[in-house]
Amino acid sequence: MLGNEVAIIRGPSTISFDTDLPTTKAMTIEEIKDTVQDFVRAAKNAAEAGFDGVELFGATDDLLDAFIQEDTNQRDDKYGGSVENRSRFPYEVMKAVAHAIGIKRVGLCLSSRSTSPDSRLKESAALQFTDFIKRADDLKIAYIHLNGPRIAESNGIRDNEWLDFACTAFRGPILIQGGYDPKQARRLVDERHPGKDIVVMFGRYFTSNPDLVFRIQHDLEFAPYSQRDLFATKSFKGYTDYAFSKEYLGSLNMLTQLLC
Repeated sequence: MLGNEVAIIRGPSTISFDTDLPTTKAMTIEEIKDTVQDFVRAAKNAAEAGFDGVELFGATDDLLDAFIQEDTNQRDDKYGGSVENRSRFPYEVMKAVAHAIGIKRVGLCLSSRSTSPDSRLKESAALQFTDFIKRADDLKIAYIHLNGPRIAESNGIRDNEWLDFACTAFRGPILIQGGYDPKQARRLVDERHPGKDIVVMFGRYFTSNPDLVFRIQHDLEFAPYSQRDLFATKSFKGYTDYAFSKEYLGSLNMLTQLLC
């Protein structure tokens, strides 16, 4: 909101949320075409600024994700309805950006948005993501980044189904995140998908483990992070007050003595 003016939120369909957010306004065909060019312009700006590439964000209810998901895309034109039509707008964005800056400079992030007790994807969602991931594979984009299934209010992984069908649909490198610990990551890479180029990423645990890389290398337990502190406002807690492991401090002390 700017002053008394309420911002217009555009999306695939007109949807009213059970919150204070305003109702989304369904995009016109012309607005969809203009938005494709907005993505192209942003990608070109990034390339000209010296970035190695761009990652198209199709996750967590953002615009591309909203077109892919059947609960937020209720259109009845060529951009909604069928699996293929729901993939159309994000595919047009991906193809246009790839043409503008080069396909090997384009990655894609997707999220399953699963909050069910066993993290299993609905069959319709699996079909939808398989279709879109295969389109990304046909274009030969640099990689796909999967924001893995995460149980609401939990740090755990219950199922690798999300990665399994992605590995079948996409032949290039796959980056995945979603609450993995080192043992789960090694098992995923070395045992479950030994023939695939998979990178398991850690995000939240970097906030509570300043020596995270050392802990991974030496099979040390992670210090738990505080979900509340991650998004707390007007508080410095959780920035620099997590402790190093005693093993890391001992190794650092030994190195200091050798150098002195």
